[in-house]
Amino acid sequence: MKNEFSVLMSVYQKENPEFLEESLHSILNQTRLPKEIILVEDGPLNDKLYCVIESFSNMTNLLKRVRLVENVGLGRALSEGVEYVTTNLIARMDSDDISVKDRFEKQIVLFDNHNSLALVGGQIAEFQDHVDNIISYRNVPVADKEIRKFAKLRSPFNHPTIVMKKDVLQTVGGYQSFSYLEDYHLWVRFLLENNITVCNLPDTLLYMRVGNSLYNRRGGFKYLKQYIVLKKLFHSWKFINLFEYASSVVLMGVSTLSPVWLRKYLYTHLLRK
Repeated sequence: MKNEFSVLMSVYQKENPEFLEESLHSILNQTRLPKEIILVEDGPLNDKLYCVIESFSNMTNLLKRVRLVENVGLGRALSEGVEYVTTNLIARMDSDDISVKDRFEKQIVLFDNHNSLALVGGQIAEFQDHVDNIISYRNVPVADKEIRKFAKLRSPFNHPTIVMKKDVLQTVGGYQSFSYLEDYHLWVRFLLENNITVCNLPDTLLYMRVGNSLYNRRGGFKYLKQYIVLKKLFHSWKFINLFEYASSVVLMGVSTLSPVWLRKYLYTHLLRK
């Protein structure tokens, strides 16, 4: 039996309406369509964003809007959106990224054939301005065993490529607020769950829009402090040992406290392909 799935997205007022339009088009042009697109409006939006959303609402009955009175941040917005999902498979998308045309077909067929699978991700191509201008790739491990090993040091999934089971997501506590690192926090909770498997496809599933703001967000004392809190949590869960905790914090410290230009170099030349 073929699985139905939903796409879960969140948008807030500072996002670019043209990027949202491209993102939604990449969903509607898929070779395997979702049952629904749950779009969480994280607080009041601007007129141009509303125009794009209303245009797509008139174009397709797949779009379901969830309107939040105030901006609550990505973690809480996604948590709210999950409550409106009517399928057990949830595909994530960000409102400025573009999915490869057969992305969902490749991912959902794995759930059709493997009952133990709880989460499937894939690789991303990072671009600036236009999808033809690829500046780097973020490749993550494919097999379950290698993903678990990789996760001790770095986030093992590319969040906007994820398809996951709603019942497992709820079992591990769902989306939670954890500034800068909500996704890494969630993936480790998945990996601590018994009797499930995870994987990443080797294929590039999504084009991710990047710019200097990405490297700004991943730097500074606030980011490093939150990273240390997260790694302490992983250690308390016995997911990592003391050496793994210390080494990952030292490496992150070098990255986050470096000048932006050096951090960009590290990400694009050492942490990417």
